[in-house]
Amino acid sequence: MTGRLPNALRLFLLAQWRCRFPHVYLGMALLTVLAFRLAIPEQYTQSLLPAFLLGEPGTLALTLVAAQAFLERGDRSVTALAVTPLRSGEYVFAMVLASALLATLAGLLIQGGVLGVDLRLVLLLPPLLLTATLAGFAGLGLSTRFSEFTGFLVGGLMPAMVLIELPYLSYFELAPRLAFAWIPSDAALFGLANLARPDPDRLQYAIYAGLLLGYNAVALRWARRSFQERVRERLERA
Repeated sequence: MTGRLPNALRLFLLAQWRCRFPHVYLGMALLTVLAFRLAIPEQYTQSLLPAFLLGEPGTLALTLVAAQAFLERGDRSVTALAVTPLRSGEYVFAMVLASALLATLAGLLIQGGVLGVDLRLVLLLPPLLLTATLAGFAGLGLSTRFSEFTGFLVGGLMPAMVLIELPYLSYFELAPRLAFAWIPSDAALFGLANLARPDPDRLQYAIYAGLLLGYNAVALRWARRSFQERVRERLERA
């Protein structure tokens, strides 16, 4: 595994560069910073920035990871897995991590450009990375349920995004938080909100990071099993 995983990660980063994924993330980050600087009053920055971080770099991997998975299935490059020693878990982890690294970098650029460079920027890295990997595992797992990307958009992405965005109702005090605290994006949203404060609460930080880590462990196992059963085993039987 020592050499396989880094090599797979390098190849996925190269593939994403060729697909212009870094350009998407960078463009989104710059537009978000400009929006906050030019269009959003400063008194709303602290409350709105976490919502932007969750809605854009935090969960964009859900779509982009699925898009890459369909792209590899479409050009049949994924068939190489049937004759390589790369395991399903390594493939899933490398694909998701490659996208999550780009998303995390974009999120750091956004928060740094809006709130400035301080300790909060360093603290942002773990929860934002875990949020992005969680979205990536969800995107890859859901993609295995559909044969075409258009089907995924309607039957997978749209319901997933509705679920992810439900905690916004409690975050903006439109519904009680207990109604949506069971959704993983609740920990992500309120964890990011904690880091938008001038003095983040350390206990909350640890709790939210721990929850996201646990959600990631479950999501990785589900995505790996879905990929193994619905994609890898079919390739090996072909």
